[in-house]
Amino acid sequence: MLRRTIRAVYDPKKKKLVDQMCEDDDAKWKDLGSKFQEFRLDRVDETPSEWNVPLFALRQSWCDLRGVLGGGERGKRKIEENSAA
Repeated sequence: MLRRTIRAVYDPKKKKLVDQMCEDDDAKWKDLGSKFQEFRLDRVDETPSEWNVPLFALRQSWCDLRGVLGGGERGKRKIEENSAA
């Protein structure tokens, strides 16, 4: 039951993050996102580590924070997105 509850919360967030990975400017993250989207159970040897999803979320938060504090382009986009919503 606990596992099902965790998956119900984590899976939608994981999908959103993987979609964002695929659209990231960094080719490394874009490639990794594609691998997550192509993953099938019969390809165990090519399965990307699940740890990359929360790592990407942390990276995004760090880049957003740096952008806001330093006035970077990503931070400006994030502020514009939040004010438009």
